[in-house]
Amino acid sequence: MSTKRFRALFHLSIPVCLLAGSLLTTPALVVRSAPAAPTAAVIVVTTTADESGGGVGCSLREAIQSANNGSNFGGCTGANASANTISLPAGTYTLTGAAGEDSNASGDLDIKGNLTINGVDAKTTVIRAGTNTTNGVDRVLHVFNGYTVEINDVTVRYGKAPDGVAGAGNDTCSGSDGGGIYQNWASTLILNDCVVIDNRTGDGGDGCTSASPSDGWGGRGGGIYSAGKLELNNTRVRENATGAGGDGVAGGNAHTGGYGGGIYASSVVTLTNSTIACNRTGDGGRGGDATSGNAGNGSAGGSGGGIRSLNGDLTLIGSTVVSNTTGAGGDGGSASSGNGGNGGSGGRGAGIDSYGSGTLVAVESVISDNQTGLGGSGGSGTGSDGADGYRGSGGGFAPSNGAHATLTECTIRDNTALLGGGLYIFGSGTAVTLDGCTLSGNIADEQGGGIDSGSGVTLALTNSTVSGNRAYEDGGGIYNSGGAAMTLTFVTLTGNTADLDDDGSGDGGGIAAFGPLTITNTIVAENAEKGDGKNPDCRGTVISGDYNLLGIGDSVDCTFTPQAHDLVGTTASPLAPILGILADNGGPTLTHPLKPTSPAVDYIPAGVNGCVMGVRDQRGVLRFPPCSIGAYEPDQVEEVYLPLVLKD
Repeated sequence: MSTKRFRALFHLSIPVCLLAGSLLTTPALVVRSAPAAPTAAVIVVTTTADESGGGVGCSLREAIQSANNGSNFGGCTGANASANTISLPAGTYTLTGAAGEDSNASGDLDIKGNLTINGVDAKTTVIRAGTNTTNGVDRVLHVFNGYTVEINDVTVRYGKAPDGVAGAGNDTCSGSDGGGIYQNWASTLILNDCVVIDNRTGDGGDGCTSASPSDGWGGRGGGIYSAGKLELNNTRVRENATGAGGDGVAGGNAHTGGYGGGIYASSVVTLTNSTIACNRTGDGGRGGDATSGNAGNGSAGGSGGGIRSLNGDLTLIGSTVVSNTTGAGGDGGSASSGNGGNGGSGGRGAGIDSYGSGTLVAVESVISDNQTGLGGSGGSGTGSDGADGYRGSGGGFAPSNGAHATLTECTIRDNTALLGGGLYIFGSGTAVTLDGCTLSGNIADEQGGGIDSGSGVTLALTNSTVSGNRAYEDGGGIYNSGGAAMTLTFVTLTGNTADLDDDGSGDGGGIAAFGPLTITNTIVAENAEKGDGKNPDCRGTVISGDYNLLGIGDSVDCTFTPQAHDLVGTTASPLAPILGILADNGGPTLTHPLKPTSPAVDYIPAGVNGCVMGVRDQRGVLRFPPCSIGAYEPDQVEEVYLPLVLKD
């Protein structure tokens, strides 16, 4: 049995979910405009009871129905035919009834009109579908096509989308989507100062008989499923989960865990000063056992522990994606007279999984402490045992299959995965740009502690730091496979480690390059390769754009042809960049400062390799030519000469 799937058990970080609640309960203040004034009287809720057309007072369900109808309903008055505002006093509003209808009579609250809901405060105004994480009667909210809904100062809790039907022959075998909120296409949902917590999608049914591989999946979007335009401001989506994939029929393959533990989106999503924390995707199902013939394979855990974006545009501004996990792969089935089934892989993209033709733009955001799920065990068989599945890749962020991502002044730290502890990029046409970012403390069970890029990928790092990342095999800082094009400009890459378990199986503490990788104005030094220690800074072919500092450039398996102005050390005499520790030296991300005696200081002449007045370093500090190598420019005092004025 492979040890790869268990290795991560020995370097788990303490999830923020288990730490003091203050880490998640006080996001940064967002100044936002007040909701637009309604054109008619506000509908005021007067009871916490879940009534529909009877009882005393105006309930939340009746208020929504009144808004849907544009007329009085139950004890609610003041509705308008075009847009309405509901005033929701502090209190806990527990939904009753059952799932399965879309007329707002039972179960979730069905919104079919333009609507604003104003709570008092998310701590005191709670809409919930149950009283704990297991007894929810339905999801909490359902926003229908074509409407704009704004919700302020409310908690959405304990939603539970229905499970799939075991043994069904169509998509009813899959778990239902949207544990807390389900948003249809062509709609707009805005959450301000809200909390979406403790919601869950449905499990996939076992033994699905349909030929479609998508049947039997766990439901998507544990907190929110969005097919429309979604906007979150100062909002927390935390501790939500997607359902597990269904088990296979006898001898059949299992089904995948639900995608998007916090959010699943397929259109446009914008997060501003918001937190996606402690969410989880469902495990893959178990392969079906076989009394004759081969057993079924286990399936993959769901991808996108925090967020799954499918062909959509995702924007993060001052937001945090922290301590999310993807589901484990399901075990393979066992065979009485055949081969055992293979184990499924763990889910990909523990923080964010961006798949397809969409874009991701992140500014001053943090992706940290996310972990992918382990692979499932292979099943036993009389012929041969099934293979163990692998842990998921992309601990922090996994853009793939044509996705385009631009990250500016972001931090990707302390994430864990099989490949690409911080960032895993794959699929032809996928392009990623990092400017002013820091990748630190990420771990890969195999290759690419900081970054792993695949064939057909383009990646550009500018004014960025790659520090203290670790890989059990190749590329402690960066692993670049064949066919990937990568450029590093004004980058500091130091303190990374390959072959972390010291078994001689890893190369390239700083960089392992099996595809074109070009460095310009960049520091690659003081990295480590345990084991034989032959290639601490570089393994493979690294192309020089000149004015680099390479600590050891003559390693056995490192091909580096210095240009005229490169500073290059040797194994016998390494060249030290003379850096300070990774710390807050100003700016939104951590950096390694250059000490005054560093050979990298003021080394690049004016007008050469982008060293011109007006460019800035990683911290946003102006580079006054001559410029320094790496991400950090030592502070300089700009002298201003004023005319001398003499007084009689």
